[in-house]
Amino acid sequence: MMRNWFALLLVTLVLLSACRRSMKTEDPVVPYSSSPIGGDMTTCSIGDRVYSLYYGFHVYDAEGETVGLGLCRDPLCEHKTASCPDYLLSQNYTFTGLATNGEAIYVSTFFFEVDPKTGQGERKRAVYAVRPDTGKVKKLCDVPSTGAEFKEIAVADGYVWFMAAYYNENYDPAAEVQSLSDQVAAIRRVKCSGGASEDVTDERFSLDEAFYTDGRTLYVEERSTGLLRAADLEDGKVAGEWREVQKENMTFGPILFYEGETYTFAAPARPEEAEGAYTDVNGRVLYPLSVLRLDSGEWETVADDVTFWSYRFADGALWYEPYAAESYGVRDSWNGAETVPMEWVKNGTGTLRRVDLYDGFIKEWTSEDGRSIHSLAICGEGENLVVWSLLEDYAVFVESDGQRDTEIRKLNLREDGIAEAVLSAGDLKG
Repeated sequence: MMRNWFALLLVTLVLLSACRRSMKTEDPVVPYSSSPIGGDMTTCSIGDRVYSLYYGFHVYDAEGETVGLGLCRDPLCEHKTASCPDYLLSQNYTFTGLATNGEAIYVSTFFFEVDPKTGQGERKRAVYAVRPDTGKVKKLCDVPSTGAEFKEIAVADGYVWFMAAYYNENYDPAAEVQSLSDQVAAIRRVKCSGGASEDVTDERFSLDEAFYTDGRTLYVEERSTGLLRAADLEDGKVAGEWREVQKENMTFGPILFYEGETYTFAAPARPEEAEGAYTDVNGRVLYPLSVLRLDSGEWETVADDVTFWSYRFADGALWYEPYAAESYGVRDSWNGAETVPMEWVKNGTGTLRRVDLYDGFIKEWTSEDGRSIHSLAICGEGENLVVWSLLEDYAVFVESDGQRDTEIRKLNLREDGIAEAVLSAGDLKG
């Protein structure tokens, strides 16, 4: 009798959960993702096309047979000025921000501007709009900045949100010891059409802090500790008190927004205590991440075995490589400065997993020859969905002392669980 009652209760809870998930999002799903959609924080999507700054600017398309490089339409352009979209998009050594409103791609860059009259240079952060269909560039604004601030940007409520850093009033440039505390950062926003930018709050933030927003809530993450706090927004301004939005014994990572929902990526406060954690001979700890979704003020778990940076949102689902740590032994390897003993540990199972965000259904794919799937972009939906990916034989990777196979392959995800490579698009251009 007790067993039957428990089964009935479980069915009821599942039905209630499914009902809540289907009714929760009242906003229509837009055909683009304004915030980054992957763990590398470099990609955004418009329709079936994904734009990525990962190892150079690439454009991935569900229907295409090649991977696009850049957006410049002028065959005579030398890509050396800010009027060229490829020049702006190539500045990822400054960790260029990338976001979209479904029409333009917005980027933020840091540069020096020299006054021709005085010869004095001034550091500035600028925000630009790039039309992917025409390659046209429009500068929205620029502000003085040291360039030490969090570089990512956000698009919400018709504005581009960004950070700029400034020296404190008591900063002494002649001091022997310089510190991050010598500077503070402000969160600002500018209309997507351009104009003067404005502060969203009088509060100043440390250079260790990052921000994320969907226009309704502003989240600030202390990156060194994973502390996450939030404040409500009214007309683009912080309203009310800040509140911590943590989960006990967890540190939080970036906030991503997808199809009207808010997600974060969390790790145990003591990663070495996570299930399956692995500490190598050099003391490096490998551990799984948890993907959490905010629901009525509480964080619910979507997945708890996610390999670091492998995750992406697409087609109403979370895609990632499940976590697993497998040691390939210790060998003398070059670390860029000298040859030292290094343990080579494969971090992940090598499979590609899809978790439906609304019914929790899980499906997995493996490559035809057993190589690991490192997805670069997931384009399209349903039967037209394809994955652009790198494939890796980890044993070969170790034997080559870390030389990665950079050939981009377009994968067809078959019903039998095989990710079939249907074509090659050449090497990833960095």
